Amino acid sequence: MHRKTKAPGFTLIELLVVIAIIAILAAILFPVFLRAKARAVIMDCLNNQRQWSSAMTMYLDDNSGRFPYAGANLYWRHSSIDGGSPTCYDALWKYTAKNISIRWCPIWKGSKYAGARQIYGWSYWYFCPHGNNSYVSKNNGGKAALCGYSLADVFRPSKKPAVCEVKSYHEADGEHNLYNVVYCDGHAKSLVIGKYEDEVRYLYVGRDGSPGL
Repeated sequence: MHRKTKAPGFTLIELLVVIAIIAILAAILFPVFLRAKARAVIMDCLNNQRQWSSAMTMYLDDNSGRFPYAGANLYWRHSSIDGGSPTCYDALWKYTAKNISIRWCPIWKGSKYAGARQIYGWSYWYFCPHGNNSYVSKNNGGKAALCGYSLADVFRPSKKPAVCEVKSYHEADGEHNLYNVVYCDGHAKSLVIGKYEDEVRYLYVGRDGSPGL
């Protein structure tokens, strides 16, 4: 007489051990996935900046090396009587193949920033000094302004930002913000800086290379 073979299975203890291992792995890997996702957004945003850099280079070639006479964004824009372009992206628009997707950092696609899209018009910042744009007029004595100036007026183009993000939406940690920045020599990079005073120091660099104050 043959005994029936018992079907293999897991005991309750074995199941709990497997569940515990899965939970531990999830706890380890989830922050890694979040960091990878955040890094991908930063790189997409930086690629946008590189396209704006190419557009700026083409604009300079077509305009005797002179930067656009244009507002920073919709919030800081030229009035119709100022001449030039209402915003910097209006001035550069035809050089981007009218690619609307590069107007905003990918992080702005969420509904959380829908209001900001309406206010600013793009998620980047151009250093124009006119109108009520007191940020450029006051910081560094107005020397950060590029609008209406020539590339020849910039003594250290590799250190002078031309376009940066309007705000840091890529917080590096509790004490530092990350900005994607395009410099006057055409290169773009992610800049991790301290908050508040350091943002002025490293973004509002003067045409003479002087740091923002």
